[in-house]
Amino acid sequence: MHIGTTSQAGQDMFAHFISGRISHGGFVDIGCHDARFHSNSASLEHVGWIGVLVDIIPGVCAGRRSPFVCCDATNPNAELLERYSTLPPVLGYLSVDCDDATFQALKVFPFDRVQCQSVTVEHDRYRVGDSNRNAIRQFMQGMGYELVCSDVVAPGYGQFEDWFCFPEWSSRGTRDRIRCVGKEWKDMKT
Repeated sequence: MHIGTTSQAGQDMFAHFISGRISHGGFVDIGCHDARFHSNSASLEHVGWIGVLVDIIPGVCAGRRSPFVCCDATNPNAELLERYSTLPPVLGYLSVDCDDATFQALKVFPFDRVQCQSVTVEHDRYRVGDSNRNAIRQFMQGMGYELVCSDVVAPGYGQFEDWFCFPEWSSRGTRDRIRCVGKEWKDMKT
């Protein structure tokens, strides 16, 4: 099953592709912002995935099926901590897109008890350079994640994200097929 993308750069397509194109799954979308415009998870909901939407801006996800938690993801409130405590041990997709707070939000996610098939992480190399990106890579690789698509390009911006997979929960052939550096989603081999 193919899905249409609602994301800025194909993050939802990456998650669906890595999952084996399952018609169900779970996700956490940290920094979800708008309910549909540039949403990394709205199209996943359209094929049956349910997850948790997190943003610091109140009410941005009106009309979505998944529950919304309004909080600063770098300092989770009780509701987000409760949602994190009920996540399955293997989650389909994690999106972390909090601009300058992305790395801090990533560090408080419960990786000690949840593994994610796919993770997309904003590093904004095009505007802040290499240090944030390098710290995120070291952290994710230290957690056992494999960098599959590095320095993904957002049209009109430049290199802004890295996309990871947990090897145990994704096919080597799938990872190798999509592996790339500095490409837009439309130029990746899916």
